[in-house]
Amino acid sequence: MSANITSNRALHRYAVLWLVVLDNGTTYRFTDHNEELNDGTNDFTPASGFNASAREMQDGLQINDIEITGFLSSAGVTSEDIRAGLWRNAAVTETIVDWRYPWAGNYGQRKYSVSDISWSKDKWVAQVEGIGRKLRRKIGNTMGRVCRFDLGDTDCGITIASFTDSSTVSAASGTNVRKRLFASTLIAGHPDAYYEYGLITFTSGANVGLVGEIHKWTNATGELILRLPMPFDIAVSDTFDIYPGCGKLTEYCKGTDGDKDRPWANNIAEFGGFPFIPGVDKMLQYPDSRA
Repeated sequence: MSANITSNRALHRYAVLWLVVLDNGTTYRFTDHNEELNDGTNDFTPASGFNASAREMQDGLQINDIEITGFLSSAGVTSEDIRAGLWRNAAVTETIVDWRYPWAGNYGQRKYSVSDISWSKDKWVAQVEGIGRKLRRKIGNTMGRVCRFDLGDTDCGITIASFTDSSTVSAASGTNVRKRLFASTLIAGHPDAYYEYGLITFTSGANVGLVGEIHKWTNATGELILRLPMPFDIAVSDTFDIYPGCGKLTEYCKGTDGDKDRPWANNIAEFGGFPFIPGVDKMLQYPDSRA
């Protein structure tokens, strides 16, 4: 009995330190302990609601996935940073220490990387994978009716740079400053819907380096509406690069999608889909004696 009590007391002295380094060099240090801990070099701050799922330490190159959750906070993980992709592929080092003597060494250490992160209301959830994920290889392609290539891929055969336009935001929406903008210099030469499915990359302003997908383009007014809001406000004089997109259907490569004046209208030879592949209805058909 006394041995079990001693073991349980020792177990409760464990604390976990998480060191998170983003691709841009920004560093965060969290702990699941209720007080700030110092490992002899750096302070690790208690994060509200910050917790990790149970994990099993395995030898070799097992993936050792875990899930980490926490609350959105202006001083730590924010929804704007998540939407901007700043946490994608972040490096995570997890260290187990004795919270009484965190500087005296650790009981174990694991390294992970963030494969996916999402949020809902005031809570975020990160899928974190072990270093074995870097050894995963994609084998084969998925065949379907739509094109499996992205516009500009080597297999697509289209050079995006040849029809990329650069412009400046001439006016921003007063009510939706992250999703709607006006670019009067784009009006000439491009009919309505020309940029739909295309991408816009901001080259200055709060969203510099970030990419958004175009939902609607109106030639007469120079209005661009994005499919999803940008993480930060769009302002007048922000510069950007933009190019039209592809709906991944045969009519886009044939140029029969309503004459949107897209420059790859004769690219059907490079189409990566299989529009005549039998669907589920065909697969489920069976002989009918009445026919």
